[in-house]
Formats: sequence, C-alpha cells, structure tokens
Amino acid sequence: MNEQLTQAQETKTTEIKSKTCAKCAEEKPVTEFTKHKGYKDGLEAKCKTCRSVYRTTGKGKALQALHNTQRRRQNAETELGEQLLDTLTTEEVEDLQNEPECAYCQTQLTEENPVTLDHVIPFKHGGANEYENLVACCRSCNARKRDGFFFEFLRDNFDRQAELRFLLLLIERYNVDLSDLVNAETITQAAEATNEEPTEEEEPSNGFEWKRLQLSSARA
Repeated sequence: MNEQLTQAQETKTTEIKSKTCAKCAEEKPVTEFTKHKGYKDGLEAKCKTCRSVYRTTGKGKALQALHNTQRRRQNAETELGEQLLDTLTTEEVEDLQNEPECAYCQTQLTEENPVTLDHVIPFKHGGANEYENLVACCRSCNARKRDGFFFEFLRDNFDRQAELRFLLLLIERYNVDLSDLVNAETITQAAEATNEEPTEEEEPSNGFEWKRLQLSSARA
C-alpha cells in the first residue's frame, strides 16, 4: 500500500510543473520544493527558500533540535529493546535554547559558543526525552559528557561548588524543598539532604523516576 502511494505521488509530482508556496504564496517550479511523502502531491508545503529562512528562527531551530532528540531516542529504543518516555515539545526546547549560560561550566551561550541540549540521564541508561531531563549546555561540555552520568562528569571536571550548583538546578526542576540545602557546602551534604525517596503524596507529578537523580552520599 505504501509503495503504491509513493508511486502515485511520484507520478503526480512529475505531472505538475509548479506549486504555490504556503508561506510566501509565490508560485514556483516543483524543483524549489523538497520531496515529502507526507503530502498528497509528494512535496513540502513551503518552498526551499522559506524553509531555509524558518530554520534560522527560534522556533525553527527548536523544531530541528526536537526532531534530532526524537531520532536519537528512536535509535536508543532499538538498541535497548524498550520504549522510552518522550513528552518533549517545541516550546520547551525553545525555552532551553534561550538559557544564557551552560548548566555545567557556566560559560555564556552565544552564537560563537552555541547552545546544545544534553540529557542529564542519557538514553542508553533509560533517560527520558522530557524537559525535566534536559539542560542547556555548551558544545564542549556536551561532547565531554557524552553518554556518561552527570555526577561523574561534574566530579571529574569541576569543583564541588559546581556540583552543588548543578544539583540545585535539578532540585528546583522537581520543586523539592530547598530549606535543608541552604547551608549545604558540599555535594555530599546536598545528596544526604535529598536522600529520602518522596512519598506518594510528595512524588513529582512529571513522572520522572526520582531514584535516578539520587546521588551516593558515600563520597569523601
């Protein structure tokens, strides 16, 4: 059935010589449109020029990044043999891409030092493709952390102040009471202060597995 549909689209595409762009409303040759099986005529609704301009906008960049995370999630599911949670939206990605600094090293994110998205708990370890499991970071930190655990990456590359700062970022994401962490001076103290698993009433409503965020309090 899919093969027949594809053949029908290709036949129709060769029959038409031009198409009107849904964005700029200009009639252009079919060569100015990218092929896409999802459309009846087998062509994208927007011309290549308009799509190129769109990719430079905030929403366009967010959509590209979202599709990238979805492809990576699908690849991970194939390798793991299990389905991973995916609730991420374009709006959430755009919000992350507007972060002013790297969540790990705190360097400013600019055009020269562009923002990337990192999964705190990588897909290979069962991490979800959701806002609560993502942080904005620089390319350097993203490349160095790769598929490793965030606490190992922080421990091996930064001081304890940076570790604590990042943990507090995660805690704020989960609306955890920070009163016990106000005077915490080390990541160990912070881990001990949040070591108890939330009760059913306290458990975060976003569905993220709280146990995955708990750090060992056995550090020196």
